[in-house]
Order: sequence, then structure tokens, then C-alpha cells
Amino acid sequence: MFYLTLYFYRISNIAKQIFDKKNEKNKLKQLNGELSTELDKYHTEFMVTDSKLKRELDVLRIELRTEKFKQNITEDIKNNFVAYKDSMEKLRENHRVKTVRKEQQYVFNQEEYYETKKHYQDIINNNKERMDKLSNDIEDLDIYFTSLTKVEKKYYEKLLFNGIDTRFEGLVWIVRRLLELDSHIEDNLFPKFLDFNQIKYLKNVKYKEYNHY
Repeated sequence: MFYLTLYFYRISNIAKQIFDKKNEKNKLKQLNGELSTELDKYHTEFMVTDSKLKRELDVLRIELRTEKFKQNITEDIKNNFVAYKDSMEKLRENHRVKTVRKEQQYVFNQEEYYETKKHYQDIINNNKERMDKLSNDIEDLDIYFTSLTKVEKKYYEKLLFNGIDTRFEGLVWIVRRLLELDSHIEDNLFPKFLDFNQIKYLKNVKYKEYNHY
């Protein structure tokens, strides 16, 4: 009886492992879906910002190259060579600073995007690797569980065939357990001392949750 209890405990433990690993895999799959959605949204936002910054930077570069800003100098200053030269130098420097800052902003936005994107992709890839490992574990456990279940079926089929009621509850509990194990119970599995009506009654037992541990 001790070995039988230990055997059933092992089956129960494996079933729990399979359930837990499937549950973890489903959670990781859901998480990856959410992360992918967030990444797509972040990419869209980045493209909008990136395009805007690029247009602004292009404008500043053109203005700096063509010195378009000199149109802001008044006629009085234009007529004064020293004042005009001083104003132009200040405008050029101011525009160079604005251009450099915009370039830095543009580069920072791209670097931040690729760094964030890599962070998301690393998490997604790590989750995928974990899911692959869980899938392999589940497959191995399923094979082991199936082999143990086959042994358990044979055990209960033997009990039923020999009419051995180890629980003193009648043969109904054995039939229920076989139904739980998806076993197809043929008439020849029942003990010889049962008549047709008794076998029919036992075969018509409706499935109920049966705790055999």
C-alpha cells in the first residue's frame, strides 16, 4: 500500500508540474504579446518624433548654410559695417548652437529608441527561450505521465477483472477511476461473477470527480 500511495503521489506531482509549466508558458506568451504591442506603439511614436526632428534639423542646416537669418538685421545695422559684422557673427554663432543642439536631440532620440527597442527585444527573446524550454519540459513530462498512466490503467483493470475492492466501497470507484483515466472499459474487463445487468449498471456510472490520493 505504501508503494501504491507513493506511486499515486508521483503521478499527482507530475500532473502538477505539467499544469504549472503550461500556466507559466501561457503567461509568458501573453506577456510577449503585450510587449510586442507596446514596442509597435513606441516605434510609431518614435517615427513621428524622428521625422519632426529631421525636418527641423534640415531647416536649421539650410538656414545656417544660406545665412537666411541675416534678413533679421535692421537697415541701420546694415549701413554700419562694424555693427553689421558683429551682428552677423552673433547670429551665425547662435544658429550654429541651435543646429548643434538640434543634432544632439536628433541623435539622442535615435539612440534612446534603439536602446529601448533592444531592451524590449531582449526580454521577448528571453521569454521565447524560456517558453521553448518549458515546451520541451512539458513534452518530456507528458511522455512520462502517459507511461505512468498506462501502468495505472493496467493496475485498475486488473483490480476490476479480479473483483478486488481494496477500498471496501464496491467496484464503482474502480470504474470511476478508469473513466478518469479515459479508459475504454470492455465487458471482458469485469469479473466473471457479475451478470449482464450488474455489468451494465457499472458501465453506466456517470463520471464524478474522484480523489484517489
